[in-house]
Amino acid sequence: MREAPRVDKWLRRRGGRRLDEVSRIQLLELAPRDSQDDIYLAALVRSLAEYLDEQGVLADAVKTSSQVLVDAYRD
Repeated sequence: MREAPRVDKWLRRRGGRRLDEVSRIQLLELAPRDSQDDIYLAALVRSLAEYLDEQGVLADAVKTSSQVLVDAYRD
């Protein structure tokens, strides 16, 4: 949890005042590409994204045109 202030600072810089303004994808962008570069930050971001997504707190990601077509096909 010691990395939480970094996550908070990043979210505030991006203009996010509330969690429902941030998508899972945006949150995961904070994690380093190689988790070994900063294992604590990577673990916190991934765990937080998973938990908040399960709780339904995060904003829906903007869907690409391909995702819209796939969703329409499924329906």
